[in-house]
Amino acid sequence: MTPFMLNLHKVECFVLLLAATWVGRAADFAPWEFRQRFEVPSAGLVKVALTPELLGASQPGLADLRLVDPAAVEVPFLVQHPMARAAATFEPKRSETTLRDEATVVWIETGRTSPVETITLSIPTPRFLKAVTVEGSVDNRTWKSLRTGAPVFGEPAGPQQTTVEIEPAVWAFLRVALDDRRTDPVPVTGATLGEAPSGPVGTEWLPARISDQAESSGESRFVVELPAANLPVDLLEVETPEPLFRRAVRVFQRDLSDEQIVESPVGGGTLYRIELEGSGAVRQLGVPVTRPLSSREVVLAVANGDSPALRISSVRVRVRPSHLVFGATRSGIFTFRTGNPLATSPRYDVASLGAAVNALKPSDIRPAALERDPGFRPAEALAGIGALGGAVDLSKWSVRRAVTVVTGAVARLELDLPALSGARPDLGDVRLVCAGKQVPFLVDRTSLSRPVPVELKPLPDAKHPSLGRWEIRLPMAGVPLRELVVTTTSPLFDRTFRLLEITQSQRGEEVRARVAEQRWVRTPESKAPRMTFSLNRVVAGAVLELETDNGDNAPVEISAATASRPVTRLLFKSPADGPVDLIYGNADAAPPRYDLGLLGRELFASTKQPAQAAEAAARPGGGVGWRSASWILWAVLVLVVGGLLAVISRWLPKPNAPGRDG
Repeated sequence: MTPFMLNLHKVECFVLLLAATWVGRAADFAPWEFRQRFEVPSAGLVKVALTPELLGASQPGLADLRLVDPAAVEVPFLVQHPMARAAATFEPKRSETTLRDEATVVWIETGRTSPVETITLSIPTPRFLKAVTVEGSVDNRTWKSLRTGAPVFGEPAGPQQTTVEIEPAVWAFLRVALDDRRTDPVPVTGATLGEAPSGPVGTEWLPARISDQAESSGESRFVVELPAANLPVDLLEVETPEPLFRRAVRVFQRDLSDEQIVESPVGGGTLYRIELEGSGAVRQLGVPVTRPLSSREVVLAVANGDSPALRISSVRVRVRPSHLVFGATRSGIFTFRTGNPLATSPRYDVASLGAAVNALKPSDIRPAALERDPGFRPAEALAGIGALGGAVDLSKWSVRRAVTVVTGAVARLELDLPALSGARPDLGDVRLVCAGKQVPFLVDRTSLSRPVPVELKPLPDAKHPSLGRWEIRLPMAGVPLRELVVTTTSPLFDRTFRLLEITQSQRGEEVRARVAEQRWVRTPESKAPRMTFSLNRVVAGAVLELETDNGDNAPVEISAATASRPVTRLLFKSPADGPVDLIYGNADAAPPRYDLGLLGRELFASTKQPAQAAEAAARPGGGVGWRSASWILWAVLVLVVGGLLAVISRWLPKPNAPGRDG
């Protein structure tokens, strides 16, 4: 027996001994909703693949995953998520850059006895595009071609690609040539060598779905729904019909934290499809994902800059294999149990065996389809959570709108412009009601944006001809604006622009409040004729004004204005008790407080059906909204003051009539 086989045998004996100590520790698995069965043909060490269905039904981190043997006894196990090897970088022993005929050549003495897989060039020039040829040598005399036509490029405040991958091998010398036949040479100040990150063997591609997308100033955001949660994704690849492009991209994970849906970065890189002389079209359409994913939703943010929005037609993900290793003390039907949000991660004394069982080959076992356990009984804490909450007095709300939704489904209701402007800015007066009771919901404040229609009108001022002013009228008051973008046709200017909010005081006087101020410089080299105001605020009135002082210069022409608002959604489980209504418009309502610690995870992780709110119907219960309440108060106050003045005037002495003596 070889030393390797002897060590593996010792590990197997240890795992089997550990499994044997659990005999008799049967557990009640009624609170576990799902099960997946598979057959083990004989006792021994088993390494079985975890299916995407099983991973997706489990809690984050597989905290609720359990394994039971044919006698319904819990079995200890070890989960393995093979990770891609991180890239290691190192400085070469020496490098020199020289200019030759139609090429910039970087000569490198590696000083390495281990394989080199990547070469990263230091190019301080902000904008460039070059084709690169790489050669390797062991004696600095005989050279072998390693790579031809590899692209390196950069853009100011845009995507950068300066790394070239080659087949891993040991080279004493490397020679990198940048093609200067079509463009001027660029300075190369150094080079870094490295080992390319490698993925594990056995990865597979799974389709993903774009569930939503939105455009904002210079950026596109795509919400990508993965096949399941907890997938060990290492690469996200897109398909686009665009023939030529370069874009910097970031990947964010959407997850639930402290009853709030948050986005955290999990990857990023550069996508491109470019044409190089002598090499034709080269492309890179994959984005590395460098952190574990626990949810099934990610956001792909594409920085378009001044270019048109990148069209993405489809997405797929590369998934690393996940395996579960355990010692089977007997043959028979084993069962995975999962789907218990109250379960905590088990603590087995097998973590130290991870490196020892890495070389263990996966078995040919194919688990059956995931199924709902007919004996499922929710835990007591979950059984107490119903679809309906406390009662609500509808007479205190000013707006009530019917919601169309599939009964019994987890629904997603996007608040439209009337709802966002009619509700309080903190959404504290928003409720979903059914049969006089509240329907608990989770607020999803996304990073997506929707356009807001605006009307632009010049406001010439005869008294101040040097002042450029424009009115920007919103469709209604109280609109939450994320961005305002204005477009010009003037090619050359340097101005400071002020954005003002126009409202009415309680006495009817016009109030002008500064919202933002920004300098805008246009030169012949400027690409985009646009300026963006990042607002992220609720505009109390329905009118904004843009102004700038032209001085003695030609006036700046503003040709168009666009605006966007954030996308906010309510996630809820549609009750079977009757129709659901959306209500808002209550100045005195306290923000709702629901027990979402358990329900929130179910709402966020489930596949959601879109819901739609009907047109607004004002004051069904005779209530008053948060905006109208103050006006009514002042109206009553004016009436009271007017009445008091009338009474006082009757008690004041009247002046003598003209022509009469006192």
